[in-house]
Amino acid sequence: MSPFGIKLLRPRPRPPEIDLHMHSTQSDGSVDPAGLVREALALGLKAISITDHDTTSAIVEARRSAEGTGLEIVPGVELSTAEGKSDVHLLIYGFSDSEGLEQALLRFREARERRAEEMVGKLNALGIEITMAEVRALAGPGAIGRPHLAQALVLMGAAETSQEVFRRWLGHGGSAWVPKERLTMEDAAEIARRHGGVTSLAHPATLRRDDLIPTLRDRGVQCLEVWHSRHDVECSKYYLALARRHGLVPTGGSDYHGAHNPGVTMGCTRVAAEVLEELRAAFPSTPPSISPSIP
Repeated sequence: MSPFGIKLLRPRPRPPEIDLHMHSTQSDGSVDPAGLVREALALGLKAISITDHDTTSAIVEARRSAEGTGLEIVPGVELSTAEGKSDVHLLIYGFSDSEGLEQALLRFREARERRAEEMVGKLNALGIEITMAEVRALAGPGAIGRPHLAQALVLMGAAETSQEVFRRWLGHGGSAWVPKERLTMEDAAEIARRHGGVTSLAHPATLRRDDLIPTLRDRGVQCLEVWHSRHDVECSKYYLALARRHGLVPTGGSDYHGAHNPGVTMGCTRVAAEVLEELRAAFPSTPPSISPSIP
């Protein structure tokens, strides 16, 4: 109510303008790159980044689908790193050497394949007749992950939901659990730097290791994911303040996986276009020279 007795209407929240965190069928999302572009256009987004796990293969298809639409496709990828006993996810943006980065990521995709094979072996030992061929068919050309194993087990009737699969077999400490190859934050940041990208700490509220944030800059991480589908408004304000305090560029996105995480939709987290402008300013001004010795 205004001082003049006039009822004031609460302004409608502005719609999202960009979404810099989502996954396609090239990793553990249910929507192919072209489908993600169509969804982004329907929402009126100005830019998206498909941040598949350990692969940049969605970028070419997404850019082809977005050609002539005005939708910007920001190069992105997500890597899993380790800090003590914590799994730390880093997003790499803006890399100028996609081909070189894709080669650097090859060993991590190969490690995913070996991990999946070991988990299939453990499931077989438990009397569950699942094959790698079934898992590969669900993963398609993309990087294999535990969601593909879970999907295969649900389809064969071994469980009713993927959540049940993770709880019984594939979750940490489960009877078919296999630890993944661990990459340090410094290694991931160096891979990004050498291929012309910048790194962002993903969804810090889910990590619950805010003690890491003050040292991130010194260890090569330049950004912090402030806006995320698991961050409410107050949480985002808190992490924005931390980003500013420690000289980190704020980033944000929904972490959309399509049907594999039905509670999260593309653009459900409002991220303004100005965020991309600040992120773009952090990209290296000139592409780095790539040494043949770099993995």
